[in-house]
Amino acid sequence: MPAADDAAADLIAAHVQGRLPPPLDALIAAHLEMAPAARDFGDALEALAGRALDEAPGVALADRDAALERIFGLAPVVTPPRPPAQRSPDALPRALARFTEGTPEDWRFVWFGIRRRPLGRSGDFTAELLRIAGGGRIPQHTHTGLEATLVLSGGFSDGDRSFGPGDLTVTGPEDHHAPVADPEGCLCFTVVEGAGVRLSSRLGRAVADLVTAVTGGR
Repeated sequence: MPAADDAAADLIAAHVQGRLPPPLDALIAAHLEMAPAARDFGDALEALAGRALDEAPGVALADRDAALERIFGLAPVVTPPRPPAQRSPDALPRALARFTEGTPEDWRFVWFGIRRRPLGRSGDFTAELLRIAGGGRIPQHTHTGLEATLVLSGGFSDGDRSFGPGDLTVTGPEDHHAPVADPEGCLCFTVVEGAGVRLSSRLGRAVADLVTAVTGGR
């Protein structure tokens, strides 16, 4: 797990504790699906949490008999079988398939060789799928808050680090970076906190403003 740094570990711990907003929770759940080392770390945290719960002093259940009667009186929930999923190179992990269900396939121009599919906003967090063509470079930028990116297919390099399918990278406002897609391109799921991306150079911001004016942000 190349991104097994403190920020990623903190997000996994918050996921286990159920403290993440929906976009970040879906991202971490997908990361655990795709990355065995991250999944082992999450399982270890869950085991520790379960042990702590077992060792906690018991709390008496008020009106135990009435509570059991309500539980056993519930009608069973029958879930219809789902048809087999059609796999494709861009097939999403289960957690992301659920998160993106019902969102439009609306891919928008961002930069040369880069398109984004907005997936909505939850509180201060915005989620999107990002598709970068082979060799495509995101201009150097920073963020107003946290940015968490999960590689779904392909890969990219960022400085002296490389990321492939299942890898997670977490950056903050103090980080300036310019990811470059691998030759086969890259599909990522990204969650950004706050106002989003701010290009680092004046020229980059001027070109971005021009592109937005010409394309209308699409």
